[in-house]
Amino acid sequence: MKAANSLSAYSWRFLGSLIVGLILPVFIVIVVCFCRLTAGWSNGSWTDEGIQGFSVFIGFIGFLFFSLNYWSDECHIFVTKLRAGTVIYSKITQKVEEVLDKVTYLRDTHPVLGESYLVTRIAESGSLRIVAHPVTSNPKVRDIICQLQLKVMEETVAGFQRVIHFAGEDKFGRAYLSQPSYCESGLGWGDAVKSLLYDFIEVHSRDLAELYNPLNKEHQERFARLVHGFFDQRLAESGLTIESCTFSL
Repeated sequence: MKAANSLSAYSWRFLGSLIVGLILPVFIVIVVCFCRLTAGWSNGSWTDEGIQGFSVFIGFIGFLFFSLNYWSDECHIFVTKLRAGTVIYSKITQKVEEVLDKVTYLRDTHPVLGESYLVTRIAESGSLRIVAHPVTSNPKVRDIICQLQLKVMEETVAGFQRVIHFAGEDKFGRAYLSQPSYCESGLGWGDAVKSLLYDFIEVHSRDLAELYNPLNKEHQERFARLVHGFFDQRLAESGLTIESCTFSL
């Protein structure tokens, strides 16, 4: 892939920009000049000075189109722009083949952009928030808001490999220009962690019912021990780790 993304992709990127920004405007000018000569457009604004002014205007528009296509983040033809941090995952081998360390351009016909690959961006960190309803006979117990902050342990081929296997490749969307798939959107690794969080609430419902003061340091420490005791082993092979965890009412 590295060899294929160098001269070939950049050449097609330049060609696409050239067509958009130069060839089409020049073609328009030629058509106008031809019509002036053959159809007698010699009156009004279609004088020699008018043609010159129109040509300058078309040239400016062409340069603008060329610049937009060649340097912008969104406007490209013939090629696709992949941001730094994009993960290339093969659905056939079920392995992450590469994590791009810089902006990369690929021709639209490149095999990596086909159905056999998942070209995605994985959120390096994110937060999850769930309201727990502790099961207890105490009528004074209120709902508890559990919030976890997680991050990818290693932003490497091996690290993202574990994340995709943990969450499932079907949870990651193809994202060339968009932001990383965020947890709460239903894409990425958020759903898998949220499922564990529901299990955590079910297992520790009575323990959570004893936590009633989020401003009490001891209560927060007890909550953190419960979270790490439940999650650390289950996330050991996921490529994710818990940065922080808190509860509130």
